Amino acid sequence: MLDGSTNNILSKRNATQNCFICDASPKKMNLKSVAEKPVNYENLRYGLSSLQSWQVRGPEKKALFEDRKKHIQAEFKAQMGLVVDKPKPGYESTNDGNTARRFFNNLELLQLPASIKN
Repeated sequence: MLDGSTNNILSKRNATQNCFICDASPKKMNLKSVAEKPVNYENLRYGLSSLQSWQVRGPEKKALFEDRKKHIQAEFKAQMGLVVDKPKPGYESTNDGNTARRFFNNLELLQLPASIKN
């Protein structure tokens, strides 16, 4: 996994705050419609986007953010058996190298073109 700045350089993007996978801007990242944006599968080789706004302000946006986060966490748990972005006793969080390895070892679960999976 690479940081956002490195991802933008490798994917030849100028909009550094936009998602390098779906090109969503920070204002659009917590909208349900972000899931309908076309995915640049070639850029998945650089890692995943966090898919969250730069800042979440106000009770309505915070509730929307938490609902979306819970949905994403439930999907990771149901489909891959991964617990993501939760505190882990004795560690900072479940977002670690072991979780990333388990994710990238299950690429058959992702809807990727065959050329990316090889």
